[in-house]
Formats: sequence, C-alpha cells, structure tokens
Amino acid sequence: LMQHQPLPRVSVHPDDAARAGISEGDLVEVASVQGFMVGWAALSDAQTPGALFAPMHWNARFASHGRVNALVAPVCCPHSGQPESKQTAVRLRKRHTAWQGELFCRALPTLAPDMLWWRRAWEGGAHVTLAGRLPPQRWLRELAEHEGWLMQYAEGAGRFHALAWRDGALMLAFYSAVRCPVVESEAIAAAFSEPPGTPAARHALLAGRRANNAPAKGRIICSCFGVGETAIRAAIAGGCDSAKRLGETLRCGTNCGSCVPELKALLAQRALLPEAANQAGGSERVPFELREEFVARQAGR
Repeated sequence: LMQHQPLPRVSVHPDDAARAGISEGDLVEVASVQGFMVGWAALSDAQTPGALFAPMHWNARFASHGRVNALVAPVCCPHSGQPESKQTAVRLRKRHTAWQGELFCRALPTLAPDMLWWRRAWEGGAHVTLAGRLPPQRWLRELAEHEGWLMQYAEGAGRFHALAWRDGALMLAFYSAVRCPVVESEAIAAAFSEPPGTPAARHALLAGRRANNAPAKGRIICSCFGVGETAIRAAIAGGCDSAKRLGETLRCGTNCGSCVPELKALLAQRALLPEAANQAGGSERVPFELREEFVARQAGR
C-alpha cells in the first residue's frame, strides 16, 4: 500500500478546495472536535461535494499526524461495535509550513519537535517525508556534529540539500524546498550501498538526481509486478490506449486488478511527461545547480 500510495491523501472536490484556497498537492489539516490529521490534498470530481475521504492505514508508526480515526467520535453501534467512522463533521484548511522535504538515512534520528513526518517504504533504511516551521539547517548540523559525520551541503533559492558521510559511506541524504522537492529516490537509496565514486556523481547525488540521467522508475502503480508510473506513461506515449494493452505490454493490472482504476486515470490524463512520475505532494521539478562555494566540511568546525 505504501508503495502504491506513499503519502496519506485527502480527497477533496475541486469546488470545496477552491473555497478553502487549496490546490492539488497542498498540505492540509482536517480537524474535528475529537482531533486532527494532516495529509496531502487530492482534488477529484469523483469526490462528493461537501465531503472528504481519507484512508485509515497511516497510524502512529507511519506518520506523526496521519490517523484519520483521530477525527472520529468514540460512538459505536451497540450491536456490532462498529464505530461511526463514515459521518464526522470536520473542518478543512491549508497547513502552512516553511519547508517540505525528503530524508533518507540508515536509521531514523530524533526529529525536531516542529517537524511533521510520514514514513515511506524502503527496506534499506528510513525514508521519511518531512515538513516543518523552523529551518532544518541547525537540526541537521547538530545531528552531524553529534554523530561525527562529514557534511556536504548546498543551499539557495529556498532550497537546502545535505549529504552526511562517514569513512566514505553515505549516512544521510536530505532535500528540502518550499514544496516537497522531486528527487530520484531509487538513485539516492542505491547510494547507501554503492556510494558515488566520482565528484560528478556526488554532485548529482547532492542535487537529488541520477548521475547518468537515466529515467527513474517512478511511483509504483502495480505492486504485483513492480511496474512504475514512468514505464506506464512511456507505454501510453508509445501507443497503449487501454488498460488491457498496458497489461499485455507491462503485465500491470493483470493479477489482482487493484491498479486498473489508476491505469485508466493515467490513460485519461494523457500526461506523457515522465518527469512527473516521482512527485510527492504534487510538487514540481526545479533544476538545482550546485555551485562551487557549496563545499564539503566537517560539522562543528
């Protein structure tokens, strides 16, 4: 599920979103008298106006404030014990943060108190989407100093990227911007087991991209066969005009069938740009130039 939908989405009808000043991919807060949750807005004409939908799978293990059940009143059916989870009055508003980012590390460190977090699927370590009110630079530098890591960073235009090293091994990679930046997650994850061997490759890693500009696999659409959005969009661009033809070409949608609605949605969009495939929170790819003054330095010196 976390590969298919890596972040908790709140489905909103476009008319309701417009009244609340919310756009696709905005960070939003849904609150009731019982509590609140924070997720990412997903605008859909299929969503009933005046109502919201959010999945219940993000508990305290996977998100700091992702529990939609925190909104629900503790009222249950006296016969079945079923909670009244389908009818809860809520308020929707945009959640403002100073930055959003992606953190990759071998083990999840203690996060700053102001940070919201959502754990992502990655067997090799901890991959967490973050958002916060305070600049993350001080937290990262104090962490690197405490761990004795060599820190390499680049910042500018509202962005801050950092890599932390120990004896040539990558210990942490961090990427932040005003909106969650688009990074090549597969390439970053691979660098923890095979560190980049050239300055150009290290600079590419610091920028959050692949050194050889190979296309990323993108968000996993078909979990059964590990088919990513990039391959699906490429197949659509190559002439696959139905879910059946996509299945014949890539095998996606031919086993459990749960991804077929999303395949049909991609077909309807006819969005043929693979750069959109690895987005988190509806963010846009922004070229990031590494400049010479952003040099590696020992934290604390």
